[in-house]
Formats: sequence, structure tokens, C-alpha cells
Amino acid sequence: MKQFFEIYSSAEFVSTLMTQLQWSSHLHILNKTKNVEGKLFYIHLAINDKLSVRDLERQLNSAVFERTLLADQV
Repeated sequence: MKQFFEIYSSAEFVSTLMTQLQWSSHLHILNKTKNVEGKLFYIHLAINDKLSVRDLERQLNSAVFERTLLADQV
């Protein structure tokens, strides 16, 4: 809870986006991403693609955000 507050307390999107994900999804995102951009990417991905917690975890483990950044640079 403390980490959640520290990271998202200043963001305006908290009330609109955050309530659309399960708490366990937030925990995976908080624990497996290193920066705010990555967190936002996975939040939007999970909401837009209606990912289950298990599917979100697969996306996190396969580093979709990092691979997307690399693909955009090519």
C-alpha cells in the first residue's frame, strides 16, 4: 500500500484507471516494473486488452514494454 501511494499519489489518472484493475494486477505491475512509464504501459495494456492477472503476469515476464521500446527505435 505504501509503495502504491508513493508511486501513484501525484498522478491524476489514479481514480479513473486504477479502479479498473484488480489489486493483484497492481501488485505485479509495482513489483516487476522499474519506472513510471513501464507501469503506465502495463496498466493501459491490462485495461485495453482486458488481461487477466495471469495474462498480465505473462506480459510482464516476457518484457513486452522493453521489447516495444526497442521495436519503436528500429
